[in-house]
Amino acid sequence: MENEFAFKQLGEFVVKFQVIENQIRELIMYIISENEDFIEILITDLEFTNRIKKCDIVFSRFCNIHPGPDERSQKSFHDLMNSILKAAERRNELVHSNYYTWQNIHGETGLLRQNFKNKASKGAVEMQEEEILPKDLLSDIANLDNISERIEEFRLQVVDWRSNARFD
Repeated sequence: MENEFAFKQLGEFVVKFQVIENQIRELIMYIISENEDFIEILITDLEFTNRIKKCDIVFSRFCNIHPGPDERSQKSFHDLMNSILKAAERRNELVHSNYYTWQNIHGETGLLRQNFKNKASKGAVEMQEEEILPKDLLSDIANLDNISERIEEFRLQVVDWRSNARFD
């Protein structure tokens, strides 16, 4: 199969994004830390974008009522949530596109990604096209790895803030 590496990277991107989705769900549950069943009921049907926005709000509220977190933490977390929303846009582009085998002028085989979007204001359909070589998705995958690491850093920070609040 000519594009086995590119297909593997697409799959890796999707799976790593699912890890981030789960991390966000767990972070919300940990920050709130009341009855996990009730929290699960509340967040299960939220679409991903709304889940990220709610996580951002919950984290800010947590920072406002607990000693330890400062405004820098809130801003950094908010920036992380925005990074996740951008990654979600990329995920949607990759998942909801059509793919064709493509070869560049150097003989490298990759994928041609096409996606059609309605442009109501123009009364037309717009086609987006991207030429993807196997190496091109590596930065997307590295971005997801970085996001996942940053979520884990915040989770550990919340654990620390909670444990310090219990002993003050």
